[in-house]
Amino acid sequence: MLRQLDQRLTDYMLKTYEMPLTQLRGVHTDLADVPRSLPFRTFKNNENYVTQLHEIPTALAQTIEVLKQGEKDGLMPLRSLLEQVPEQCRGIAGEDPFDRRLRQQSHCNPGRTPFAFRHPGQSTQQRDRDCRRRAESPIS
Repeated sequence: MLRQLDQRLTDYMLKTYEMPLTQLRGVHTDLADVPRSLPFRTFKNNENYVTQLHEIPTALAQTIEVLKQGEKDGLMPLRSLLEQVPEQCRGIAGEDPFDRRLRQQSHCNPGRTPFAFRHPGQSTQQRDRDCRRRAESPIS
């Protein structure tokens, strides 16, 4: 534990936090992990998820500001590593949470599928249309 604290202090002094993106981690992977960390057991869980989706632009803007500060301080990740990030993002973004095959595959892990639950009285088609509209609105 002491070693970890010492490492964190060193990282802070070196301002490594001003390089928040690598080809392996960053806001692009953190946001992709959000659905895996949330329980999708109730309609309210889905509503909370949609609320978090609407916060994505803020998270991206904050990351850009940190990157700009890192650039001013001369702290930049290697270009060859950052060039891998867009392709990784395309792979992450390529999965459609409304794809029925993905939902069926996720039934082995019940409660972990976004929008698996609907508001009482709402048909499956209505739910899918409504959820898709609300989920895609922050990024369209």
